Amino acid sequence: MATSPEHQFIAEAMDSVLSRYASTKLLGVLEAGRKKFDYSCVLERDFHRVLSSQILWSHTEGIHKDLMTLLHEEESYLKVYFAKDTTKHRMRIDEVISEYKKNSQTRALLKGLRIIYLPSEFDADKLSEQKLMSGLMSHLVCKDLLFGTVFGRLSSFDIRVFANHGGPFGLKYAVLDEITENGLIHNPTFKERLGYSTTGTIREVTTMLSALGLVKRLDNSVIFLPTLKGRMLLDLARKLVVDNSSNETASGEFEIIKSLLFPIGSSGQFNYLKEIKESALYSANNFGRKLTVSAQSEGTKFYKKFNWDDWREQLKMMPELKDNLFTEPDFDYVY
Repeated sequence: MATSPEHQFIAEAMDSVLSRYASTKLLGVLEAGRKKFDYSCVLERDFHRVLSSQILWSHTEGIHKDLMTLLHEEESYLKVYFAKDTTKHRMRIDEVISEYKKNSQTRALLKGLRIIYLPSEFDADKLSEQKLMSGLMSHLVCKDLLFGTVFGRLSSFDIRVFANHGGPFGLKYAVLDEITENGLIHNPTFKERLGYSTTGTIREVTTMLSALGLVKRLDNSVIFLPTLKGRMLLDLARKLVVDNSSNETASGEFEIIKSLLFPIGSSGQFNYLKEIKESALYSANNFGRKLTVSAQSEGTKFYKKFNWDDWREQLKMMPELKDNLFTEPDFDYVY
């Protein structure tokens, strides 16, 4: 079936938007065979996640088939459905999703599904509307997809609480970095690596980090392990420091990321963006945390692959631990 100019533009814009986010070096986008989808790729950050998407614009009768194709794709961790925002489309999509929710055998297939509605008046033949749609898609993809999955659900609330936490300047960043790299499994070893020995202060920091989900505390123990959210905050801080030191102009996509994370305050209010950067710098100077990544280096990335198998080995003395400890929670569909 022939596709409309709007359908074609949205598919190409999705590829362009993700490529621009990849230019921030906070994630990677790899090619994937499209097969039966309008667009497919592999998102690379802590893990490789296959993304598949379909586009609904003119053919309402194809909604059921589109959603079935997406939901039953076993290799796809993320399933994105771009839909022209009409009452008819919303009603039909809601009917299909309700059918899947009611059936216990199909409910789990909804995990990873994101419905992104786009303005119904969009005319792909008009350059001004192309620009508007591209910008809108960039914002929606970042807010609804990247922050809901590959960025570990880091939020502006997490940033505010982390930034407002007191104590020795830079310590909270150093504690987060040490737990993310090596975990907190043996207190004396942790303090030695950190170069800081005040137990009460460290406990206050770990309590805050755990409450925000920036680290994961094992039940009924003193052990703390890393999370994807905490890794994202560290990578973000490193990028902010490097970009600031190199006087690099932030891309439009990185500006969107910052706008979603850092509250915009009037003059005289607390500057969260500045605090995160300065806390990271003090941590590098006072606690030896590495902030030496060069944004100018070819192929440099502000992320790296995460492997839970390394932690299984360290915690093998605790056989009661379940395998699901070493996985991030599924990102359920939110409708």
